[in-house]
Amino acid sequence: MRWARRRQIGRTWPSLTGFSLGTASALLAIGSMVYAGIIGGFRYYDPTLLRIFRWGLLLSLAGLVFAAVGLRWSGPVRWYAPAAAVGTLLFWLGAAAGE
Repeated sequence: MRWARRRQIGRTWPSLTGFSLGTASALLAIGSMVYAGIIGGFRYYDPTLLRIFRWGLLLSLAGLVFAAVGLRWSGPVRWYAPAAAVGTLLFWLGAAAGE
């Protein structure tokens, strides 16, 4: 809401994109945990799980790149975007290491 009310929307799109990608990565993590609970868990080195890890890492890395670019300009999600991207990146790295 704060972003929509801003007058200089053109400069804040990288931060918003980074925040959106970090959020998408978090939603993928939550969705994959729900899916794993429904099917009774993944097998060891399950190709579906590895594909989920790959997409989660790519979303987080892309979010981090956009968030880093967005740090140049002041905006309502300026600091939330890198926090979301780094947080989900650490989650995916930890989940992949635990596999």
